[in-house]
Amino acid sequence: ALLSAIIQISDLDTLATHNVSATFADDVRAYLESLGQIITPGFIAKGATGLEFSFDFQIARRSSEIVIQTFNTLRQNSLASFLFGWQDIKQTREQQTGKHLKGLAIINNTPDEKYLEALHQRNADFILWDERNSERSKSILTAA
Repeated sequence: ALLSAIIQISDLDTLATHNVSATFADDVRAYLESLGQIITPGFIAKGATGLEFSFDFQIARRSSEIVIQTFNTLRQNSLASFLFGWQDIKQTREQQTGKHLKGLAIINNTPDEKYLEALHQRNADFILWDERNSERSKSILTAA
């Protein structure tokens, strides 16, 4: 939990403007709720390594779950932490719940293409914030 907190604190440099009324995660929460999604904020799960990992949100479906991490600015260390955490809890959660576990990154700023490729290589989905209202983005969130 401490490592996750440190990584999330590193994102605070993007909140330098004193006029910021909400964090990106708050915007994502409002977006998910506007789509009628039932979410669990601050989702924590223990992985195969025995470590606990926190994710910004979780959506539970009848046959699948989605863990969501928001990234105001996607960096290599935060991406690696997300991918490792999701992969570490995946097998454990699937055994516990009998549901397929998907990983989803919601990214505010346009990231380097190599980071999107890394998500693709690890079978994690992503939504670029500017494209959140596209059919592709909505289908990722509404697929059962």
